[in-house]
Amino acid sequence: MRDSVSQAELIGAYQELVESQSSTYQLLVYVFLGILGLFAFATWMFNFKIAKRQIRKHTQKIFEEERSVIISSIGEEYDKKFREMKDDLNNRFTLIQATSSRLFAISIEIKEKGSGYANKLAWWFSALENCIETQDDLYIGICAEEIKKLSIILSENGEFKNTFISECQDQIRRNLTYTYNHFNEIIKKIPDSLITEKEVIKSFYDSIKDELQSDKNK
Repeated sequence: MRDSVSQAELIGAYQELVESQSSTYQLLVYVFLGILGLFAFATWMFNFKIAKRQIRKHTQKIFEEERSVIISSIGEEYDKKFREMKDDLNNRFTLIQATSSRLFAISIEIKEKGSGYANKLAWWFSALENCIETQDDLYIGICAEEIKKLSIILSENGEFKNTFISECQDQIRRNLTYTYNHFNEIIKKIPDSLITEKEVIKSFYDSIKDELQSDKNK
């Protein structure tokens, strides 16, 4: 009987020992899994922060590059528009000058002995030069034709020609641009499509070249 009790107690003790060890193993497993979970979470957080930082850095880089491209594009477009506006304003101003010069030329009356031809031709040359600059073919032709007509009149009338030369010389002494060189530079710019007008005008001014020299060019 005592042996049976002792055996039962022994079995109970073993059973408690096994249960105790099982609980210990489970605890260790839970602890291990907990540590493993914390490590995995910590690793994920670390990688997430790095990835977030890299994404932010890459996004910022793309933003800066795109911003530079946009700013550069806007700057180029602004410069282009500014140049176009400037050219347009210069062109309009030159057209105004050309129109004003033509009106002055038309308004000048020729007086006794051909007085007034010098100023009349000077204004027609001014109009011609401005029209050439704006590439206004219609008014280039009109101005060249008027200068040709006046050149023929002066070539055929000695008195008018002498008065013209005298008036040009007076203006040259006042340092105004009535010299042969000034007029010749404009004549060179007359397009070849107006070759007849160009040759007539040049022939007349070549015939009085020496008389229309400034003192420093004599």
